[in-house]
Amino acid sequence: MFVPSDDLEASCLQNLKAQKLSHRNQCAVAINEASQGTIILFALLLCLGLLGFSTDANAQSNQPNKNIIEASKLANVLSHCEEGRAPLACLMIGNHYNAISTSKGQHDDKRRHFFHKACQMDPRQGEKFELDRDVIGLTCVGAGEMFNAGQGGPQNQQLATQNFLRSCGFDYMVGCANLGESYELGRGIAKNEDAALAAYEKSCSDDLPISCYKFIRIVFWDANSQSNAPDNKQFASARRQSAIACDQQWVAQVSSCWYRGIFMIEARGGPADPAAALSAFRFTCDRSKEENGLNACYNVAVIHLSGPQELRNEAEAKRLLTAGCAANYEVSCYLLETIN
Repeated sequence: MFVPSDDLEASCLQNLKAQKLSHRNQCAVAINEASQGTIILFALLLCLGLLGFSTDANAQSNQPNKNIIEASKLANVLSHCEEGRAPLACLMIGNHYNAISTSKGQHDDKRRHFFHKACQMDPRQGEKFELDRDVIGLTCVGAGEMFNAGQGGPQNQQLATQNFLRSCGFDYMVGCANLGESYELGRGIAKNEDAALAAYEKSCSDDLPISCYKFIRIVFWDANSQSNAPDNKQFASARRQSAIACDQQWVAQVSSCWYRGIFMIEARGGPADPAAALSAFRFTCDRSKEENGLNACYNVAVIHLSGPQELRNEAEAKRLLTAGCAANYEVSCYLLETIN
């Protein structure tokens, strides 16, 4: 009788621990920037094949697909899944159906069923707990993605959000990021900015800077009219998260550094730090020709003109302001006139 072996479970757990979210995050952010609305669509495309997605290189490889379960073992794996004995069994079945598909989406209905089945299970206690928790978190996100996109069956955003909520409850951080977006957009659940902020704050990390970025943006634009008192916890948290988002190499790093500069120079959530602001603004200034880049260059010039003595550089300030004025950034023109 075949059951998911200890060696297989250990290998799966090792993969789950070893995999970085940064690759999935890059994919998700790129889609988010392009579609202006969602970070979750196909956010797990690069999940080491754990949800059955494969790259073109894998598809063209002559290597046997390890996700295909031998016919003699399939029934036993299936029974372990359907009887709720092992979330990993459901993950394996879902991946099996993807591996045997001869056309895109052929078995999406089965994959959605088995990922959702795994999501609804409770983790076994003892040495299997960590593995089950991670598999449940992963499959909840996978099922949620499919429910949200209407992949493998009717679209059901409410059920998608329930899956993300469960995933986040098992501390699977992509699930928390997706849950934050559901609350922010009111997708499948009532809009709740505080709940969105909590989910983004929980999932903000070096591996998932998009959560940090989304938290920063909400706080920055919604809190502009709030007091910048020392006890403003949202400002303080956004300030910390801006450092994470600005330090990581990812799609929105340039924008993240602009926010970082503003928090530092305007003493939001902590004391003013002109040196840190200069570094952040300089990063954005050197890499963006958009409005935030022009504004960042302007702020670099201001710090060079009126910041601490060790940061002053009038010649560089004039160069930046001249370039900004040539790009029709009016405040650069005005400041340049006042110093000439």
